[in-house]
Formats: sequence, C-alpha cells, structure tokens
Amino acid sequence: MSIIQIILITLALSASAFSVSLNCSLHKCLSHTERFKISFVFGVFKALMFLAGWKLCSSFVHLIFEYKFWILSIIFLILGIKMIISSLKVKPDQIIFDPEKLLSLLLISVALSTDAFIIGIGFAFLDVKIVELSVIFFLAAMLFSLAGSFIGKSSGKFLIANVLEFLGGLMIIGVGIEYFIRHIIL
Repeated sequence: MSIIQIILITLALSASAFSVSLNCSLHKCLSHTERFKISFVFGVFKALMFLAGWKLCSSFVHLIFEYKFWILSIIFLILGIKMIISSLKVKPDQIIFDPEKLLSLLLISVALSTDAFIIGIGFAFLDVKIVELSVIFFLAAMLFSLAGSFIGKSSGKFLIANVLEFLGGLMIIGVGIEYFIRHIIL
C-alpha cells in the first residue's frame, strides 16, 4: 500500500471524528479539558478498533489470501458508500452527545470507530506495520477532533461536517478502485 493511500485512508477515517466534534461544539460550549478528553477518547477508539479488526481477520487471512485484492476492494467500496450515505442522511443536530457523560462518550466513540474496525480487517491482508498505523490513526483522529471542536466553536457552520464525511467516503472508494485496478493490471 502506498503512502498516498495510507494518507487518504487516514484522512477519511478522521473525518467522522472531526464532524462529531464540530457538531458537539456547535451545540455546547466545550471547555479545553472536554475538547482534549473527547479527542483523546476518539483517537484511542480509532486505534483500538483498527487493531481489533486486524487481529480478528489476521487469524484466518491465510485461508482466503488468494482473494485478497477482491476482498480489500470490496471492503473499501462498501465502507466508502456507507460513509457517503451517512453524510447525506445524518443531520447535524442528530450527532449531539453529552461529553460530560462517560457512557455517552464511549458509545459515540465505538460508533465512530466501526470504519476503523473494517479498515483493520482489510489491512490484515497487507504487509504493513500495524502498530505504527494505529498510532497514526490515533493521532490523526485526535487532531481532527480537536480541530473540529475549535472550528465549530468559532464558525457556527455545520455544512462542513457532512461535506468532509462525504469526501472521506469518496477517498476510501478511490483507494478501493485504485487498489483493484492496480492488481488487475499487474
């Protein structure tokens, strides 16, 4: 997997953390402590869910390895389509959660990290440095979440959240198509 593909996947995975943080800061005045807590938890869950998906699939990847490029392409396409549909359906006021309640924060973190879990399943077919990637996903989700919370507080605009989720879906689909084409031709 190329560095460009990894960057696109990282950006796409971080879009949901950005969107939710942006929305949360639009509807609630967040303290700096709350911003960092939310961002940290989102980052941790992105990394852990990615590792969990990778671990789950890596135990039986040898059974289906010869179909890896088909499976990876389908995973990326389905995830990208899911992200695009989600960006078109979800209204900004539906993503509100109470960051002061730990259970609420944990539940939204799990929901946001399902895409990382699916990507982790796909990465089980690749020869990549999983720990390093999970750290990258952690940092990116954390930084994007922080950026979203600050932008939401200052901008008051919510359209950007859905647009980024939509673009993230397009990026994931693009990576899936590019991966498929590259392996069909080669």
